Amino acid sequence: MGVKLNTKTMAAGEFKANCLAVMDEVQAKRTTVIITKNGKPVASLVPTPFEEKDPIFGFYVGKGKIVGDITEPLYTDEEWKEFLRPKPLSMTFRPKSLSDDFAGYSGCRLARI
Repeated sequence: MGVKLNTKTMAAGEFKANCLAVMDEVQAKRTTVIITKNGKPVASLVPTPFEEKDPIFGFYVGKGKIVGDITEPLYTDEEWKEFLRPKPLSMTFRPKSLSDDFAGYSGCRLARI
């Protein structure tokens, strides 16, 4: 077995005794540690390919654009009241295109797949 650069070999007992320190070293130095048992390799500890920062934060930086005045409300009071006004169930849950196709199935909720 060929050993790569930045690779360290360690016995399982030594790894068990110094596990957290070895993991910190692998992360800091980006090295690989091969763990052996009775002189034979049984596992390897490798650094993760991910960056240290959380990839979800800042994902959309630079991908959006502010258009218009962001301090003004989007809707007028009348539009907001219309939005909050309760609507009949049939208008809310059944699109017109489906009601035409399935007119004979009253009471059933069918969808195209």
